[in-house]
Amino acid sequence: MPVELTDDLRQRIDLMPMDFPRNFKELDKSVVRFVAALEATTAPALEHSTLIAYQNFPVGVSRPPHLLGFHQAVHLATHLGQIRGIRNLYRKPQGEPARFFPENPTFPS
Repeated sequence: MPVELTDDLRQRIDLMPMDFPRNFKELDKSVVRFVAALEATTAPALEHSTLIAYQNFPVGVSRPPHLLGFHQAVHLATHLGQIRGIRNLYRKPQGEPARFFPENPTFPS
């Protein structure tokens, strides 16, 4: 995890229900809100938000004005990949076929 796991944070994590369909619906709603907010953002506003968000970005490294929007989209895509992997890891021990990469040699049946 990218942060120190305190007792308070552990309790907040443990409150998350293990209801994958519900969690996926919530994630979908979040994506819809994110896309709507991004669509409503002007290019100058996105550039300004990027400057603020990456004010400590390493000097000399390219920082395009749309980096914040791109970063968020890539971040979300990475989480979707994690969700797919977790779903497979959950299904296989339950005797269910994996939904993605069912013949994965690194996770034998």
